[in-house]
Amino acid sequence: MKPTAFAKMPGQACALAAGAALAWWTLPQQGDSSAAAAAPVASGEVAEDSAGGARPGAKSKNGGTSKVAERSKAYRDAWEELLHRGLSGTELEALQTKLLAEWVEVDPEAAVGAALVALGQSGRYTSNTGLLSAFTRKIRDQPGIFWPMIKDKRFGLKTAFFRQHWIDVVGGNDPDLLLGYLDEFSAPVKSKAIKSVLEGIKDDPVKTRGVIARLALLPDNPESRAMWKAAGMQISKQGLEAMAKGLTEAKSPAEEAIYLQGLSTFSGWMPKEIGALRKQLESMPEATAKKAALSVLGETYFPDAIIDVADLLMAQGDWETLSKSVPIRMHQAVSSRNPEAVLAWAADLPERRETEDLYRTTIRSHINEDPAKARGWIEAMSAGWKRDNALTEYLNSSLHTRNDPAAAQWAMEIIEGAGFRETAEGMRAEWEAATKK
Repeated sequence: MKPTAFAKMPGQACALAAGAALAWWTLPQQGDSSAAAAAPVASGEVAEDSAGGARPGAKSKNGGTSKVAERSKAYRDAWEELLHRGLSGTELEALQTKLLAEWVEVDPEAAVGAALVALGQSGRYTSNTGLLSAFTRKIRDQPGIFWPMIKDKRFGLKTAFFRQHWIDVVGGNDPDLLLGYLDEFSAPVKSKAIKSVLEGIKDDPVKTRGVIARLALLPDNPESRAMWKAAGMQISKQGLEAMAKGLTEAKSPAEEAIYLQGLSTFSGWMPKEIGALRKQLESMPEATAKKAALSVLGETYFPDAIIDVADLLMAQGDWETLSKSVPIRMHQAVSSRNPEAVLAWAADLPERRETEDLYRTTIRSHINEDPAKARGWIEAMSAGWKRDNALTEYLNSSLHTRNDPAAAQWAMEIIEGAGFRETAEGMRAEWEAATKK
């Protein structure tokens, strides 16, 4: 059976490649290419591979160069010929990918080496996966034949790029098999492998729970915690309700850590609405809900999720944690997709010492984004705690964000509460000291 890589290509491309492959056509053929691949090249004489290093060459029983080595050389010659044909990047990659898909059936190591050299020369290891995709089917069919190359780092530092592709393919095709290799990996690679395993079984909740239970049996050390974190980040894609359910049903501290990570990852990066997280928190036991809320607070920058955490803390009467942790996070938050809902929530905050900073940081983006509109909003408010607090933030924004002392003076003149006036005076003194330097 002869190679078919060029059989279905456009006429011009076929003509370019045909001359390069001519050496192969004259070789004696014995069986198909998959049969050759089933017996990897054995140790023997050393020949130079496509990566510029030494590759074991195979010998037949009578000591002559094997047919596998001869056929691989023909592919190597075709590969080198393609590099001198002046093809565009897109054309070259398409032809190389087709060639590699056949070459790997004859000599997997040489084909992988050639692909990694090409990727290195292009400087596109992280973005160009086209060439490595040529090996996907072979990895699915015979993952074990590539493992010695990966384990021995036969391609030097470049081996890591092929290893990641191998992990992704095996994880998606046979997650249980990949788990069997876990102890062979370094700590950072183990975390990547866990993500690939969980991605491969994402549609099977039973298997997912099984993998998580298996991970939870690992000893509590930095390496295991890194894997737990990777697992949590991966399963977060299942959504908020699934994370809350998993956390509630967790059977060990390790399982709890995985689902806490999943919950906080989802809440940290997915679009939110006020109340979505709170609904899930309320479904948990009080202590678990508190852990979950604080875990989310450590990662989220969405005001909507921060508000849900604040509501839980207030409902539990934990005013100290609220006053120390939530205002800082609200100050760091991105703009809400529901600004009117955020302002309405702030308007209902209880008027306590512990909520003063939280109120100001919650309305801060509203004042910063449109000061003129905010001024009208403040003027329409009834006198009292919230109006004075809003004026204090308006003064702070006028000075430290817009360098507008006249606007700050307007706010100062109508603040009524002695405590808020004292806070505002401190803000102005701080600004004056900074601007004199």
